[in-house]
Order: sequence, then C-alpha cells, then structure tokens
Amino acid sequence: GGMTCASCAARIEKKLNRMEGVEATVNYATEKAKVSYAGPVGVGDLIATVEATGYTAREPEPPRTGPEAVAGDDADARAEEELRPLRQRL
Repeated sequence: GGMTCASCAARIEKKLNRMEGVEATVNYATEKAKVSYAGPVGVGDLIATVEATGYTAREPEPPRTGPEAVAGDDADARAEEELRPLRQRL
C-alpha cells in the first residue's frame, strides 16, 4: 500500500537507513524515496525492506533517451503542470 501520513515516510526512511551502506530520504508528498547504496545491498534488498515495513515499492523506470524520447515528455514537468492550478487555489 501507499503512504498515508508523514510518519509512514519516516518509518520507511528509518528502516532503509538502518541498512549497511544505505542513505535514504523519503518524500511523503511524492511517495518516492531517493536512495544511495553501496556494498552488499542491492535493489531487491531495498524493495524487500520497504515491503517488510508494510508498503509497496518498485524500481523506477530508467529515463528515456534517444529518438524515442519526446521533448517535453518529462514526468517532473507534467507533475508541475498538474499541481500549478491546485497551488493557485490555496
């Protein structure tokens, strides 16, 4: 399942940072984690740790490059466009 509160993000971040060679930050608003890791830890270990905490996780898709990449098809730009009207309402 997804995160429902800031303490969920903190719980996941704490579990990931307890792993040897892992440095993680979890953003509740985007429901994403930024993880740097080294040593014996792999992506499967990171996902298993998140899932053992009661949440779902998956490896992000690699960015598209080359001729198949479309200019302006950036996920961050799309998200910003979607959020702009909401911010203006606040």
